[in-house]
Amino acid sequence: MFVFFIALIVLLAGCRGTDYPPELVSYGQSADTLQVGESAVFWAVAVDPDGDQVTYSWSASQGYFVDPEEDTVIWQSPENPAVNNVNIQVIITDATGLSFIKNFEIVLTSGPVQQDTTGNQPPGIVDYGQSLSKALLGEKVSFWIHAEDPEDDRIFYFWTSSSGIFSCIVDSAVNWWPNDVGNTVSVGVIAYDSNGAMTSHVFQLNVNNGAWKNGSQIPVDLSSPGTVVLDGKIYVFGGNSHGQTLNTTYIYDPTTDTWTRGADMPTARAGPAAAAYNGGIYVFGGKVVETNEFLNVNEVYDPASNTWETKTPMPTARQRHVALTVGDRIYVIGGFDGNQFYAINEVYDPEADKWETKTSMFTPRDRLAGIVYDGYIYCIGGGQSGFSTVDANERYDPKTDTWEKLSPMPIGRRGIGYGVIGDLIVVFSGKLSSGDYTNRIDAYSISQDKWISSFPGKPTPCESPASATINDTIYLIGGWDYYTPTLNINEIFYRE
Repeated sequence: MFVFFIALIVLLAGCRGTDYPPELVSYGQSADTLQVGESAVFWAVAVDPDGDQVTYSWSASQGYFVDPEEDTVIWQSPENPAVNNVNIQVIITDATGLSFIKNFEIVLTSGPVQQDTTGNQPPGIVDYGQSLSKALLGEKVSFWIHAEDPEDDRIFYFWTSSSGIFSCIVDSAVNWWPNDVGNTVSVGVIAYDSNGAMTSHVFQLNVNNGAWKNGSQIPVDLSSPGTVVLDGKIYVFGGNSHGQTLNTTYIYDPTTDTWTRGADMPTARAGPAAAAYNGGIYVFGGKVVETNEFLNVNEVYDPASNTWETKTPMPTARQRHVALTVGDRIYVIGGFDGNQFYAINEVYDPEADKWETKTSMFTPRDRLAGIVYDGYIYCIGGGQSGFSTVDANERYDPKTDTWEKLSPMPIGRRGIGYGVIGDLIVVFSGKLSSGDYTNRIDAYSISQDKWISSFPGKPTPCESPASATINDTIYLIGGWDYYTPTLNINEIFYRE
């Protein structure tokens, strides 16, 4: 990082028999004297005459380093130094083991430090920003700042915060993840120049663990519908209503908190999967509850004309699968056909009205969560035979037709509600392997491959609700619980 000096090394032809150690091209420190408890920037930039890779190892007689294997480091002084003079050393080593050592010194004082910056102007901040002013616990937030120095001195950056984790605190742009909930978190950055003059800026944001509100209830009790978002509205197709298979189309407008009715599906079904493509909504498969018939039907809804059209059916009849659009293809994954739990990945081309089979998931399951983020497909949780649940978290890359296993859910469950806020995949409620419903909420940080679980529970524990996300707000509609057993609720989770 911060290698702003370009060294042109010309190797003599035929002289590869001699190996040379690294050569130092730039070095320095942001201060010679510090008050106890403060920090300083040190740098030592080297190149190797033989073109070998160069590594850095920093050490100090007191205090500690941030990222001590970089060419530019932050050194934090101790609160209670044994002596005032501190020795700093960096060992620069090439791939063959040849090394170069550079030593620095710094003096600590208990009183205020007056840096000699006569004639030296501090950097000026030209631009800065942050990606969010409110963030959920564990959600990635990006900060950036651009400073320029009047004397064209080299500029260094040091980030700090009252809580949370940085990706790299010596860059001008950083990612930061909150690890504690508080009303306001301060994130600060100091811009140093190579002569010790500095300026700073403080960002502020609110970190919370989310909140709930109720939206207008859907006009019918249901669970296991097909659900999709198109043009800012939520479309809910079919489902199971107290043992009756529905062919209904309900449309929810969050801006007005109202429901309208669209044209009924040609085929009544529970547990279908829906995906949008080019203004149309494709609804795949499902089950007829009354006859236990599993379907491979493929019907497309046109919201503009409020009409349905039948397309080429899926190769495999099933229910409680997921359908996800990436580019010009729809990926229909997982499910159950009454006898077998599937890991299958059948891909539909809406333009050609044709199907092909791609690589299957690692874990067969139904009632799973399916999310598209940044061109990848994430398949999380689900169920198998009986009350058996899985904690699998698998990611599919449509470009390479490959799957990888990611950090599993803290507790496996089936029929979870789900949605996306920022870079968090949030999963709600569902049914445990014990057969109990849970109000638990977990969030998966895509950028950290890590789960966060400190969130308020879902007001109504259930499984298999309609799940939809619009503008970082998650809508969980209907579902199945012990008592009803199907629901008409519309519970909404959002950043507070």
